[in-house]
Amino acid sequence: YRGHIIKSIDGSSMAADDTEANQIQYPQPTSQKPGCGFPVMGIMGVLNHAHGGWEDFVEGQQSAHDAPIYRKLLHCFKAGDILCGDRAFCTYELKATMNSMGVDTLMRLHQARHRALDWRKGKRIGKHQRIVTWKKPAKQSASSTMSAEEWTQLPEEMSIRLIRFHYQDRNGCKRRMVLATTLLDHETYNWEELATLFAQRWDIELRLRDVKTTLKMEHLRAKKPETLRKNLIMSLIAYNLIKASSQEAAQNAGEDLRLISFKG
Repeated sequence: YRGHIIKSIDGSSMAADDTEANQIQYPQPTSQKPGCGFPVMGIMGVLNHAHGGWEDFVEGQQSAHDAPIYRKLLHCFKAGDILCGDRAFCTYELKATMNSMGVDTLMRLHQARHRALDWRKGKRIGKHQRIVTWKKPAKQSASSTMSAEEWTQLPEEMSIRLIRFHYQDRNGCKRRMVLATTLLDHETYNWEELATLFAQRWDIELRLRDVKTTLKMEHLRAKKPETLRKNLIMSLIAYNLIKASSQEAAQNAGEDLRLISFKG
C-alpha cells in the first residue's frame, strides 16, 4: 500500500496432550476442573499481507495478555511497515515503540479509550477525522514486559489520528468504529483507504484457521513442551511453503493471491 508493507498481528491457542509436563508449561483454563481439560498453548503470529506468509510465531501460556507479548515479535518489523492490530494491541506502549522504529500503526481504538472518547477534542481535519494528543500513562502497566529504563525512554506524548465511520456487522446491524493511526497525513492517506486496509486485517483470522483447521494443528499431539514447540515451527514452515507455491501459481495465472485457495 503506497510503498508500505502491511503486517497484522494476532493471537490464538492450541490444545495439547494432557501430560504433567504440558500442564506445567501450558496450564489448562482455570474454568475447567483438574482432569477435565487439556493443556492450552497460546500463540501469537505476524502475517505479511504482501505474500500471505507468516513472519514468525511465539508461544506462551494462554492466560498471557496479547499486548505485552508483541515485544517477542519486534524483529518482524522494519521501518516503513504498517502494523494492523485489533483493539487489544492499541496501547500507548506499543504505538510509541513502533513509532520509534519507523513503523506506523493502524488499529481499532481500545474499548477503554472508546468509552471515554470526546470527539470535540483535538484538531478537526474533516467530518470523520481528528488529530489528538495521547499522553504517556502516569504508571507503567503491571502486564508490561518493558524494563523501567525502556519505559522512561518512551515519549511523554504522541499525536494520533482518529478515524470514525459506520459499518454493518455480521448480523446486518449498523455500528460505529473508530480507528487510531500514526499515519497523520490525511491527504496522502485517505481515511476511506485506511478503513478498507484495516478490513483486510481479517485475513489473519482466516490464516490462523488454515494453520489450525486445514493443517490440523488445533490439537498438538506431543507429550513434552519442547516437542510442541517443534510442531509449531514445522507448521509455520509447511504453511509458508504452501503459500510460496500459491504465490507462484497466482503470478503465473495473473490472479490475485488472496483468491488462491490454501486448501485447494
